[in-house]
Amino acid sequence: MARKYDSNKIVDYLVVAIATFLGYTIGGYFRSSLIGAVVGSVVGLYIASKYIR
Repeated sequence: MARKYDSNKIVDYLVVAIATFLGYTIGGYFRSSLIGAVVGSVVGLYIASKYIR
């Protein structure tokens, strides 16, 4: 149970990291890293919450 939870948590962090990176890349495209970081964080948290459920 603990290993499965840790594994899911690692995958969750990985999804958040990928979403944040994508958001940061999008922000770089719009020449605003701040917007990219915000968008990446929001998208990452949304995907993470959806993945947990």
